Amino acid sequence: ANSYTVVYRTLDMYQNLLGHKIDWSFEKPQLTVFPHKQEGQNAYYSRWEESVNFFYFNSKPLNKTVQTSESEDVVSHETGHAVLDSLRPNYMGGFGGTETGAFHEAFGDITAMLLTLKDENSLKGILAENGGDFRKESMLSRLAEEFGKAIHLDDGNPADANKIYLRSAINNFTYKDPSTLPSGRDDNKLTSEVHNFSRLFTASVYDVLEGAYKQNLGNSSDQLSALKTAGDDVSKIFARSIELAPTSQGKYKDVAQAMLKADQEITGGKYQDVMKKVFTDRKIINKTDLKAEQLPDMKIDKPLSSKDEAVNFINQNKDKIGVNLPADVKVDSLYTNKNGETFVNYSFAKEVPVKGDGLDKYKDYVTSVYGGLSLAFDSQGKLMSLTNDPVDKVKIKDAMDEIKAYDQANLIMKTTKLDNVSVQNAEGERYRAACIPTKGGKKVIQKLPVVD
Repeated sequence: ANSYTVVYRTLDMYQNLLGHKIDWSFEKPQLTVFPHKQEGQNAYYSRWEESVNFFYFNSKPLNKTVQTSESEDVVSHETGHAVLDSLRPNYMGGFGGTETGAFHEAFGDITAMLLTLKDENSLKGILAENGGDFRKESMLSRLAEEFGKAIHLDDGNPADANKIYLRSAINNFTYKDPSTLPSGRDDNKLTSEVHNFSRLFTASVYDVLEGAYKQNLGNSSDQLSALKTAGDDVSKIFARSIELAPTSQGKYKDVAQAMLKADQEITGGKYQDVMKKVFTDRKIINKTDLKAEQLPDMKIDKPLSSKDEAVNFINQNKDKIGVNLPADVKVDSLYTNKNGETFVNYSFAKEVPVKGDGLDKYKDYVTSVYGGLSLAFDSQGKLMSLTNDPVDKVKIKDAMDEIKAYDQANLIMKTTKLDNVSVQNAEGERYRAACIPTKGGKKVIQKLPVVD
């Protein structure tokens, strides 16, 4: 009952924030929920299985069977993956680099925090625990408490016994290129493992919430009202930022810049100073990144009504936009929200050879790297955001680095056809990519759209 309810509440939250219906990336109307998928310490979302899946395991320290489907944080996290996959399918559909995978994990944890802020009893509970000091742990910062507590009490490390959470949103990490970081899941340092690296962006949004709370409190609000307003405003900003972010790659800098743009559009720039300080302190953006965007003078007379019309529009205005898109560009999504704002996302794939340091075994393989363009128009039809997302050398390198990381972790399977995305390796981890032969005789490495 909990898992079905939380999945619904999470979807409902985002549809209300965005002002339009969310269609799942697998193009069917229903996301299947498996509350008792199998035994194990995990949960995952799979586009190909069209489902969110929750595991269970016996915890001797807690003397009970831990059901991940009983955790609001775990369920909303996995549903967050499904929502982000619907809004930005190429984040999972192609190799976007380690940072994109980490952002997917951060999106899930941030979703859990935002859902917590929608409940008034939770707001009161947060303030009762931290007294308005967001450097103190509370139910807002602690993610997946029972799940995390059970794992930490059973991992044989006495230093973990006080960690009553799977992850915390409180840390002092600053941005570093994940390709320069060590692997592994060491809680005490930043690594390139996606769940570990996700903590940097999760903490950044937590810091934005703290700054928004303090700003509202300074405007003569009481603590409860200040926290509720902060939660409502940051939720709208974060949700809108995904619609303004690149179509194929979720790098932290790009999402941070999208949040700044979203704040201008939604609140008139109420939290600009807060967010600029957070993202610069965290070294996610620098002063150069804060330069104002110069948009071409473009508008639509009425909302674009079809994908064909959207393609015609981009072809007719390519000189104004200054972006050369290939002839086979497609429209991933086109919608107008309840406020009359129109969003259109274009994408294309470029086939590239798999090559680089440590990838000699795949020298006969190719993979697809995605690029695209996002346009947003206000209710009067005027262009309010343009995000170009080209396939360049940096993006191709990110893709190769991700493939290399999966290879080193034994997460690339070889198969003749992709008919079993639940296949696990010898260590019990789900494969993240597959080597497959195509009908044309090519050898292809394809990313598997599964994320936990």
